Amino acid sequence: MARGGLDSLYADMKQARRQAWNRDDNVDGGGPDLSTCKMGDHASSLEDPRSEPTWTLLNEPLAPEGVSLFVRPLPGDATEDLIRSMFTGLSDRIVRVTFTPMRTRQLRVSATVEFQDNDAMLRALVFDRLRVGDLVARVNPLQSISERKVYANHINRTVKVLTKVQAFLIRQLPRPRASSGASHCSEDDVAVGLMGVADAVETWYDDVSPCEETAARRSKVLEEIRTILQEKRTQQALSDANGADVGLRMALFGSVSCNLSTKSSDLDIGLVGRVNDRDAVLRAWWRVLRRRYLGRTDLIQHARTPIVELHHRETDIDCDISIIESNDNNRLKTWLLSAYAQKDSRVPRLIAAVKLWGKHRLVARAHKGSLSAFGFTLLAIQFLQCCHPPILPNAQRLVAPEVVAAALAKTDQESTNPFLSDSFMKWRSRNQDSIGQLLYSMFEFYSTECSPTQQVVCIREGEPRPAPSHIEDRVTMFHDNQHISFCIADPFDRNDNVARNVSAATAERIEREIRRAYDMLGTCKPWEAVIEPPRKHRSNRSLSEAASLVKATNGDRAPLTMLVKIRSPKPPLVALRARAQRLSPMSAWPDHPISEPIWNECNTSGGALAETNVTRLPHNRLLLRDPGKPLL
Repeated sequence: MARGGLDSLYADMKQARRQAWNRDDNVDGGGPDLSTCKMGDHASSLEDPRSEPTWTLLNEPLAPEGVSLFVRPLPGDATEDLIRSMFTGLSDRIVRVTFTPMRTRQLRVSATVEFQDNDAMLRALVFDRLRVGDLVARVNPLQSISERKVYANHINRTVKVLTKVQAFLIRQLPRPRASSGASHCSEDDVAVGLMGVADAVETWYDDVSPCEETAARRSKVLEEIRTILQEKRTQQALSDANGADVGLRMALFGSVSCNLSTKSSDLDIGLVGRVNDRDAVLRAWWRVLRRRYLGRTDLIQHARTPIVELHHRETDIDCDISIIESNDNNRLKTWLLSAYAQKDSRVPRLIAAVKLWGKHRLVARAHKGSLSAFGFTLLAIQFLQCCHPPILPNAQRLVAPEVVAAALAKTDQESTNPFLSDSFMKWRSRNQDSIGQLLYSMFEFYSTECSPTQQVVCIREGEPRPAPSHIEDRVTMFHDNQHISFCIADPFDRNDNVARNVSAATAERIEREIRRAYDMLGTCKPWEAVIEPPRKHRSNRSLSEAASLVKATNGDRAPLTMLVKIRSPKPPLVALRARAQRLSPMSAWPDHPISEPIWNECNTSGGALAETNVTRLPHNRLLLRDPGKPLL
């Protein structure tokens, strides 16, 4: 698409947005009416951006005359005026509305809307895609099914690109910052609250940091996998699957190799070597592990990087094993992150706390389209480079490229970390902030100073750099088939977006969660409240069920009830990792972790546990009643 056409579309969007702000009926922040944007020839001049690096013009018509839209199910008493009101700003360009005949006992009907031209039809589709997304385009006059499919695919591809352009331009326009409206406490009160946050994070990190026993269990797993890989029958099975001899060697990367792990961290293992058929070799490796009965073994072959998941039964350690051709990029990342982790003891604590927050708030799930743990690590390092005074230097600028290349040329046993240079080790920081103050400052940094939706987080440069304002420049900035809504550049591949899975909606949700954490820490909320999962998530479902059971009791004579989740229907009545006070705010509940049978803690009459006082509920839960202790 020509630059002038995109600028014209951007100007129309900007004008519509400002007009919407000036209207009094737009106080809810719903945004402008997209149907007022003049697409003109832009509607039929877009190609899929993943096919070519730049926009191209299409000389062929989008579709023949008679393209209509199939409207979602409507109430049985729907009228033509109701249909026209659904297409704001386009009602005068609707030719006719045809309702489907109602059947007996049918409460919903559908309608077909025909527009004057393709431009109006495309605007209606784009507007619906941004809001609801359930309209369907129908090509009526064509008799051939193949022609209908061709035009339908062409329309869907064009609408997809148009929707991407519209959503991008809306985010680029200046808009008021979304805020919870919470007024922060005074600096002294915030400082006192952050001291409690620091104590909570330090206590938690001391409990989850790897110990010698964890290191021994991990070494045992790695040694078993290395032994299996070096066996002759394993090499024969892998060679048969590959069609040629394979010389795979095992390499460890990820958080464990970078000294940024916890007790529950997985082992990321790579089998390094060049293979002809990676899927076949990985499948053969999966069969080899299954025959050893080490634990649960799953083959995840349809992921971006196919892996074999192994849960080692004896050590209770999870492993993700993949096949990679070159380990140079992983070695560089391991060296860099390990150098940053060794530079300051607060670095691994801050990264672990941010990962915990993202996991609990459901924004650190890369397999579901959110940000990966590596992405949150880069966000934390970028902040530590930009805070005042900075805590981390730019390690990539303090070492010569020749030194890094020489280290890569050596084996893992012979090479040393090139980023631990003399200048890097001599660099000292004057920042003495606690981990609580760093968490508050980091959320403030990404709430007010740096937005990954408008800038590119780049630890290679040592500071964020502005993202291109034009969409075609931003599309070509990263590799193909990568989202461009949330930009975090890989430290060793500038064209790789670490947040490649984050869509526009998920990017806005991550920013909302960052502002929420910033507001909660600014209002002296405890760390447990900041990382509390959303109420609708299944991790909090037991809490709401217990509260509803307590509310359903009848007056002061109602027995004390408590909901207990057990591991399976047969184990003894022991609560697992639960706190009684979180189940109900009543003061009659014990204020300590439940590690013994509930009956010994709550029974005031001293009697033995009777079967009549236990009710089995769905999802492996038990309801215990103590008739000797009424509710307050």
